[in-house]
Amino acid sequence: MNQYKLVTYLCAICISACLTTATASAPKPTSKGQVNPQEVFSLTLGEETFDPITKVVVMPTEWEVASQSSKDLRLVQFDGPIQESWIVELREVGIDPIQYIHPYTYITWASAESRNDALSIHHVRWTGDFVNGYRVLPRWRSLSALPIQMQALIYRGVELESALAQFKDAGAFRIEHSKMDNRFTTITFFAPGNTLLNLSQIVGVFTIQPTPTDGGLRSEMSNQINAGNYDASNTAYPGYVDFLDDVDLSGNGVTIAIVDGGSDDSHADLAGQFVSCEGQSCGGSASSSHGTHTAGIVGATGASGTTDSFGFLRGQGVAPGVSLLEQTYSPTYTQPGGMTLLMTESQRNGASASSNSWGPSGSPQGYDIDTLETDIGIRDADPDVPGNQQFSYVLAIMNGNGGTSSQGTPDE
Repeated sequence: MNQYKLVTYLCAICISACLTTATASAPKPTSKGQVNPQEVFSLTLGEETFDPITKVVVMPTEWEVASQSSKDLRLVQFDGPIQESWIVELREVGIDPIQYIHPYTYITWASAESRNDALSIHHVRWTGDFVNGYRVLPRWRSLSALPIQMQALIYRGVELESALAQFKDAGAFRIEHSKMDNRFTTITFFAPGNTLLNLSQIVGVFTIQPTPTDGGLRSEMSNQINAGNYDASNTAYPGYVDFLDDVDLSGNGVTIAIVDGGSDDSHADLAGQFVSCEGQSCGGSASSSHGTHTAGIVGATGASGTTDSFGFLRGQGVAPGVSLLEQTYSPTYTQPGGMTLLMTESQRNGASASSNSWGPSGSPQGYDIDTLETDIGIRDADPDVPGNQQFSYVLAIMNGNGGTSSQGTPDE
C-alpha cells in the first residue's frame, strides 16, 4: 500500500469536509498602474499595518517599549526577496535570524549596535526593535487582575533560569517549560491578566497569549460523498469497498494514529485494527463515543455487517485496511511541548499520519503558539532525532459556521 497515496486521500477527505480559505489582499495599483512602495513593504505587527520607514512615533506608549538590553529581538527588513548571501552578511555583523515575516523581514537576535551595523549591508532597507506591543496582541492588553492560564514562547538564546525567575517576579506561578525546537522554549503558567505588560518586557519573549479553553471535539462527513460516488441526482450509493479496491486505497500496510478521547477497541467493526502503543499519550483503557466514532471513520472494517435502510454499512471507515494507533489528546496537549509530543509519539509508534478531530480552541486565535508548534511538528515530528521526521497531521476543521478565517486552533 502506498502510504503517501493514502495520506493524500485522507487529506482530501478532510479538505472537502470543511474548507475555509483566507486570502491576503494584494497591494493595489495606483492611478498610474504602479504599486505603492509603502504597501509593498508594509508590515503587520501587533495588529497594526505600517511601512516601518515612514512610521513616526512621537510619543511612545507603554506598548511601544524598545529593549535596552545588550541583546534582544530586533527586526531587519530587506529591499526584496531575501538571498542566502544576505543572511550570511547578517550573521557576520552578529545578527542571528530567527523567524521570517512577510514582507522581506526577519525577527532576529541582536544587540542595538549590531542592529545599526546592519544598515550598512547592501539590500537592508530598514532595521528596528521588536517592541513589547508586538509580543502581546491588543485584545489581551486590558485584562483584569483575575489569574488565567497563559503560554509564551521565549528565544533559546536567553539564560532560561533567569527568564523564569523574571516570570515569577512578574506574578507568574505554576510555571512549566519545554523545548519547542532549536529556536524557542514554550512556557506555560498562570498569572493575573493585568501582568502582561510587565511580562512582555522580559528579554527574549517572542509572544505571550492566554491559553485558549474553548476547544474540544470536532465532526466529519460520509465516505461515499467525499469520494464523489453519487449519481446524477446527487444521491450516494453503496459500494465503497469496490471503489477502494479499484483505486488501491484500502489502507493495507499503513498505520494511522487516532488522537481523540479513546476508542472502544472491542467494537465489532474495530476489533483487531489497533496496534500496540508506547508513550505518555497512548489510549490504554480510555474509551469515548467520539473517539470510537473517529476511529471508525478512518479504519472500521464493517465486519459487523450492520447496514442502514439504504444498504450502507454502518461500521465501515474511509480506509478499512489500515492499522490504528490509539492516543488521547488530553491532558498531553496542555503541557509545554504537548502538541509536538502527540506527533512525536504518533511517529515513533509507526504512524504515517494522525487523525485529529479536536483542537485547543474552536474559535479564531490567529497564528498562535499551538498552530506554530503544529506547523513545526509536521516538518519534524521528532526533534531529538537528527534530520526531519516529516509527518502528516490531518485536522477536521471547526470552521466557525463557515465564516472566512473563522476556524480554531491549530486549524489556521
